[in-house]
Parts: sequence; C-alpha cells; structure tokens
Amino acid sequence: MKLRNIVAKSELDYYKQHINFTHEEEIVFDMLSKGKSIKEIADKLNTSESTVSRKIKIVKEKLGGLMDMEKQFNVPIWEKVTLTKEEASEYSHIGINKLEELTRNPRCPFVISVGRKRLIKRKEFEQYISDNIEI
Repeated sequence: MKLRNIVAKSELDYYKQHINFTHEEEIVFDMLSKGKSIKEIADKLNTSESTVSRKIKIVKEKLGGLMDMEKQFNVPIWEKVTLTKEEASEYSHIGINKLEELTRNPRCPFVISVGRKRLIKRKEFEQYISDNIEI
C-alpha cells in the first residue's frame, strides 16, 4: 500500500507538523507521498534499501499512531455539547480574554462549571451570539 493512497495531499503538512519525525524520516515521508520507490529513496539518502525499509516502517507506525489517535479523540466542534474556551474562541472568532470575561459572570447563560473548570455549552453559546449585536 502506497503512502499517497493513505494520506491526502492536503494533509501532508498537517502530519509533518504533528508527528515527531527525524530529518531522514521526514525525507522518507515526503518521497513516499510523491510515490517514490524504496530504491529512489535509498539513492537520495545514500543508504541501503533495507535501512530505508526500516525507516518506512517507523514512518508508517508514527503516522498510523497519530491517525488512530485522531479517529479516537477528534470530535468535530459542531457535534460537541461543551467547548473549552480555546475551542469556543476558535469556533466563534471571539478572543479568549473576552470569553474569560463573559464566563466569569455567574449568570452567564452558556457556562457550565465542572469542578473548577468552566466549559461553554455550544448551543446556548450560539444562541447568545445570534441574540446579541455587540459583545
């Protein structure tokens, strides 16, 4: 199975940023994503094909681990019931400091306290934004 069949072109930079590749592993990842053969990669790195095969195995393990973790934990914001302040800020383009100020109000309609942590109820937050013309 070729790497370019596993990872979409638009995802390549994302994976390079979020996977802790060594320099050689990153070169292997780039070349695999372009459909290069083990021999071509070995020539580029000036190493043996068996060394490249080991590096490919490591790259796929690292890539697979991140992809598995994302499948397990990455719930789209529009499906979440509650959001962190950071998620709400990204979702609404309202600054974290402004959200912090809004959520400190004990009568804030979109806050739920979980112990000492304040979470934002997404639907109520959306309603609050649509009901107000200025925040």
